[in-house]
Amino acid sequence: CITMPSDAAAFGMAVGTALDIGDVVVAGRSGGSAAEALHSGFIAGLLSSGVTVFDLGECTQQQAMYAVNRLTARLGCFSAADYSERIKLMERGGIPLKRKTEHKIEEAYNRRDFRQLSYHSYGTRIDMHGIAALYERFLGDMLPSEFKGVNVQIRTSDKKTAQIAENLFHSRNDTDGERI
Repeated sequence: CITMPSDAAAFGMAVGTALDIGDVVVAGRSGGSAAEALHSGFIAGLLSSGVTVFDLGECTQQQAMYAVNRLTARLGCFSAADYSERIKLMERGGIPLKRKTEHKIEEAYNRRDFRQLSYHSYGTRIDMHGIAALYERFLGDMLPSEFKGVNVQIRTSDKKTAQIAENLFHSRNDTDGERI
């Protein structure tokens, strides 16, 4: 159970140990200081295991899923601490990890048997805080320039997703169209 940044660091080392040196992991997080602390601890563990990390910073889980595919990462993670502390791991497409990978991670974490590298061999952290703009641009390119006969409205409790929807649909909506 990951409830503290030190647990997140150990979990990051376990994930990094299960991967190859130099593999790429995309890491995003929800808002708030607790999610940021988990995210930073997890990334520290990955880096100490020789993994390259594309740090998305604060984003939505969908943006993290998009980044895993777009950046051809080995896997992605999303740290959150809204209702409970959690770090969700995903393969490309946002699908759950393969059982073989899960088993390697579990084994390393439970035994506390992590890859030990000198500081010369640590992984690299790459700032990708602009992923939100890339994601919104990607979605916008898939939509027509205007909707005909349709007035799209998205209702969600996630403020970031609601803002993305507003940005994407408001200017395209046919205000006289059917409300969906």
